[in-house]
Amino acid sequence: MPIHYAEDAAPGTAILTLRGPLGWADYAALCAPLAALRDRCGPLKVIEVIESFAGFEDGLGCRIETACARPRAKALLAAVTHVAIVSDIGWFCPVLSVSLSRGFALRSFALADLDSARAWMLSAGAPPNAGPAARMGRA
Repeated sequence: MPIHYAEDAAPGTAILTLRGPLGWADYAALCAPLAALRDRCGPLKVIEVIESFAGFEDGLGCRIETACARPRAKALLAAVTHVAIVSDIGWFCPVLSVSLSRGFALRSFALADLDSARAWMLSAGAPPNAGPAARMGRA
């Protein structure tokens, strides 16, 4: 599977490591472990490590948008407070920063700065009513 799920030592922090192409089954497989982590820890923090990327399955964006409109998915997304995008793919971080920001704090890091992303998860916090500029800090 192109997305590997792991939990970091920091409570409520998931690490998603991407290697390859993305399909619907990859995203759907993340729902159960993320929901279980939320149920155990409350608010979620996600570190997305993009080591390589080989494209999206046709229609994936529409399927994700449809799924995100469902109540269970909305509740899961609402639990996400921080996202760190860790990648050396130059265009990937700005594109995801714009498309993924849904009310959570968001920062991008180089692959060599994974430890900095982990440290940010332990220390960073944006007020719940912070505007987009405050939530979209850059490393």
